Amino acid sequence: MKCFLKSVDGRHDPIPIPNGVEVILGRGPQTCITDRKCSKEQVELLANFEKRVIRVKQLAVNPTMVGEVRLKKGESALMKEDQVLLMVNSLHPYTMVFEEDNTKEPTTSRKSRAPAKVPKPPVHTGSPRKTIVDFFGTSASESQKRRPRGEENSKPVSKNPKYQENASEATEKQEDSDDEEEISKKLKDLQETAAKANTTKISMSQTSSEV
Repeated sequence: MKCFLKSVDGRHDPIPIPNGVEVILGRGPQTCITDRKCSKEQVELLANFEKRVIRVKQLAVNPTMVGEVRLKKGESALMKEDQVLLMVNSLHPYTMVFEEDNTKEPTTSRKSRAPAKVPKPPVHTGSPRKTIVDFFGTSASESQKRRPRGEENSKPVSKNPKYQENASEATEKQEDSDDEEEISKKLKDLQETAAKANTTKISMSQTSSEV
């Protein structure tokens, strides 16, 4: 716990008052009081942290007030947290503040506190890092390389059924015309062969008759 004497006018920082230690205050740089009626050793303060009070003892001639109590030289009074100390002639007001000291921790809590765990760095495996291509699929060039050779020269099949039907009909007509041409060619060859055979037979018969 800590105890401070605070200036109501805010002239200076709070003055610490240790527990059980006599502190003498008055005119000077610590209180910023320049009033000549205030002695350099105006009051003596003694804090009691257990009872949360300060004993104020007047040392100088001019009176000091603690709350409604006016002190004379050599007199003392207990100052509580809700009271105001007027350093001299009802001037230079001060209040008292007790604060809990939370800066120190018990020894047991320090021993029982586990050390903070430091996160381990990520372990890098041997597999390569994934790229954008891995997430969105291989590129068009790689997909073309992976196609079978038979598919490279294959023509894309149209999704239009009418186009497919016309293409199949054209293919059938072409095959029929090819068959007709082949048959007519064979017939022509047979006719030519038969004509040659008849010519040869006639010539042989004429030769035999002449003999």
